[in-house]
Amino acid sequence: MLKDLEDVLNKYPRDNELRTFLDRRKKAIVEHQEVYTIVKSQLDNRSAGLSETENEIALVTKRLGQLEAARAEVVKEKEGVDKAAKRLIFMSRFMEPGWQATLDMLEQVLGDEALRTAFCVTTSLRVPHKSHQSA
Repeated sequence: MLKDLEDVLNKYPRDNELRTFLDRRKKAIVEHQEVYTIVKSQLDNRSAGLSETENEIALVTKRLGQLEAARAEVVKEKEGVDKAAKRLIFMSRFMEPGWQATLDMLEQVLGDEALRTAFCVTTSLRVPHKSHQSA
């Protein structure tokens, strides 16, 4: 459109009103182009910053996943240690004088299977008590 106006101005070079209009129009176009350039530059910078932020978020998310996996492994290990400690405490109560009698009493109350589970051993590994031995 600006080109067409310049062609008209070339046909009527003495038309000052047309020249003033055309000069204002050119100035507005240059200003709009400058604003466009500034806004586009800021948008490009923001987009680059957004992309960088997204990359950082992805890295943090990945690391959080790794830490969560490690935490789950530690929790599982701790549960195993806690379970072993409870069994040890449970077993240590019977390793006192007269532990076999206490074990026999528990076997009668809880049953053989419960004791096997508690001690994680078969009854064949138990030391036979005097009352269980054949004459």
